[in-house]
Amino acid sequence: MPTSLRSTRLRASDVNERLAASNSQSANSCGHNASGYAIVLAELVEQLARRLHVLSHHADLKPAQWSFLRYLLSANESSRTVTFFAQYNGLSLSSASQTLRSLEEKRLVVSHVSKEDRRIRYLKLTTKAHKVLNTDPLRQVATAIHNLETPAQKHLSLALEAIVLDLYSYQKSDDSRFCDAIFKF
Repeated sequence: MPTSLRSTRLRASDVNERLAASNSQSANSCGHNASGYAIVLAELVEQLARRLHVLSHHADLKPAQWSFLRYLLSANESSRTVTFFAQYNGLSLSSASQTLRSLEEKRLVVSHVSKEDRRIRYLKLTTKAHKVLNTDPLRQVATAIHNLETPAQKHLSLALEAIVLDLYSYQKSDDSRFCDAIFKF
């Protein structure tokens, strides 16, 4: 492990010390009600997100492009449009379209016009994209999760799903771009 990562990551002992010191807090600086424990856990989630962001600059792709490829890999055929991708990720249509253009230029995604509605373009991963997805940096996170004991995996799954749903409902109240059916594609 690189020295810089080793020195910046939170260790369990650091977390326990921070928890003991912050347990008396009932609200963070933003005014949201959160225990010290929740704030420390949120910082761990943030650290994980940053690490994944760094890992996602891989194979000449950026994090948003990886996200788009993963979306197309798992979405049902009728949801494989730039509009659905934008809604799913809470992005503007122009931002999602720009990401799509870059993937088309890299020959990772192709599109075809719908026979029923010529305004709709359905997207499809190319063979090259499937090969690139075999090197998806998210697999490193999946391996780390796989290495957890089964009960820890189940608890993590339930906790993360609840957090994601809570954040989407919170953000959806402020931003109508978020898709209602985040887990239903």
